[in-house]
Amino acid sequence: MSHSPPPSRPDTTKSKNIALPQVDSPRRPPRSTMGRKRAAVLIGIHILIAAHLAHWQLSGSTLTPVEPSEAMKTLEQGEINAGFVFFVVSLVLTLIFGRFICGWACHLVAMQDMCGWMMKKIGIRPVAFRSRLLIYAPFALALYMFVWPTVHRIFWTDHPAPQFVAAFSTDALWETMPGIAIAIPYLLVVGFATVYFLGAKGFCTYACPYGGFFSPVDRLALGRTVMDPDKCDRNGHCTAACTSNVLVHKEIQDFGMVVDPGCMKCMDCISACPTGALSFGFAKPSIIKRAQTKRTRSRRIYDLSWPEEIAVATIFLFTFFAMRGLYSIIPMLMAMGLAGCGTFIIWKAWRTLRLANVRLHKWQLRFKGTFRPAGKAYMVFATSLMLFITHSFVINMLTRMANHDISALTLDKQALLQAIHPPIPDADRKHIERAVTRFEQAAPFWRGGIGLASNPGSDNTVALLYLAIGNTTDAEQAIRRVVKAVAPNPQMRGKALLDLARLQMLRARNEQDPQIMQAALATLERATRVSPKDAELFENYAAALLQMNRDLDGAITNMRKAVELDSENQERFMHLAPLLLMNGDVDGAIEALDEALSLAEDKQVILTRGRALLRQVGAHDRAEQWGTTP
Repeated sequence: MSHSPPPSRPDTTKSKNIALPQVDSPRRPPRSTMGRKRAAVLIGIHILIAAHLAHWQLSGSTLTPVEPSEAMKTLEQGEINAGFVFFVVSLVLTLIFGRFICGWACHLVAMQDMCGWMMKKIGIRPVAFRSRLLIYAPFALALYMFVWPTVHRIFWTDHPAPQFVAAFSTDALWETMPGIAIAIPYLLVVGFATVYFLGAKGFCTYACPYGGFFSPVDRLALGRTVMDPDKCDRNGHCTAACTSNVLVHKEIQDFGMVVDPGCMKCMDCISACPTGALSFGFAKPSIIKRAQTKRTRSRRIYDLSWPEEIAVATIFLFTFFAMRGLYSIIPMLMAMGLAGCGTFIIWKAWRTLRLANVRLHKWQLRFKGTFRPAGKAYMVFATSLMLFITHSFVINMLTRMANHDISALTLDKQALLQAIHPPIPDADRKHIERAVTRFEQAAPFWRGGIGLASNPGSDNTVALLYLAIGNTTDAEQAIRRVVKAVAPNPQMRGKALLDLARLQMLRARNEQDPQIMQAALATLERATRVSPKDAELFENYAAALLQMNRDLDGAITNMRKAVELDSENQERFMHLAPLLLMNGDVDGAIEALDEALSLAEDKQVILTRGRALLRQVGAHDRAEQWGTTP
């Protein structure tokens, strides 16, 4: 990312970074032996991840995701899970040993290291992009993810504090994970794109919210890469070997140890040092060391002037808000990666317009004021990207404004589908109609909007809004779009098919059309095949078979399946019991009632309901006896 300076003016780009000292010895600089060791550890981590997935597939239930983002669920809902425990333990270990978890245990670091290694094999050496302001982006995101929900609950809502309970198992391991359709682009962005444009571990530096916590904790850590001044000959091999974008030679010159919180304790610099001057040890926390050497340390050089820093930070924020949640596709961490890459691309385009000589890796973009073919192509690419980001921002703004229009409304989907929702006031109807208009403006261009893709999240909301104003035809079309959009995710598709079936049942009741009733049953049967582990689908299918097709045997079969899938839910047993009673199976019904009673906290309520069911079928003696003996 450096460029040749114009003859008449000093170079102001990356070529002015501190040059590494030259080694007098003609020997080849030693290579780090830590790369293979870390690769072996990270491969082991991925084997454990694969074993975790395999256990879930085989048993149907497994340990909750060992992912720091799961700590959000703990803080918001009180569910103490494996991800929360891992995050807390990682922070404690970082406080002692420094930021080694990132370097030795993170699957995203493994991805970036692999991408960087592949790039070097084809002659591209990632170069770090150094910014003063953007390094705070991960910390800001970390506060937003892990601190803001609690602050918002305490000061702006009346929600009670969560009651913390252990929740270390799950049968929906992949519920918070992306599907293949987004996972592959996500890995390409986090891996290749961020490494190519931002340097090795560029995602860690400018986008990772977990690093946003690990970085400040590292400043308090005792574990450090330290130098023996009697052995150091300032050969610069340490910085050349570093894969964490740390200027190791400058750090040890200024502080006698590495204090940069971006250091991930990969140990590459230690392994590559030919004189053995570097080692891992315990020393003063970097926050103290930096304060003690404030007057003596050399000035750190960045790639951007302060006006550029402010402009780049603005572009980063604009791009992040343009990308986050776009078309209900792009997750937050991917939006951070795209924001970092997009910011660099736009900054480099501006530099290409401004300076006479500019390079991007091996590509000469401009030379002596003349655009080279690569430069022309790059400017077309950068301009297209800027237009796409702006367009995406407009789409997201329309979507957010539409959601704001209906944010104060309370629409009960179940009540609307059962036609028992109270009438919508005229004032609310205006808000709904305005929201629908904005959602339709953000719809894809083949449906008359200005968007580039469908948004299943918006379509799901639009269906509810159409239902609220009595437009069941357009509501059904919107739900069908959701079913198609979420096809790769069986669980989400099953839920969408359930909504479609309920809407069809509503139409069937309104229009008294038996064909629509059969279509609703077919939709529910399809939903149970798509998502065969969803108890709610089977329960709804059972209810529909009973109400619309008078198929009592089918209703019992599907209700038993719902009970089997969700055997800890007392209401499932309470719904099974009356079906068995209708079939004359009093003993089976009492067994179901016994199960419900054993699960209930308020047993008197279950006793009252169960005895009432037994009396309805004339089993008065059994009703009086039930629940009176252990």
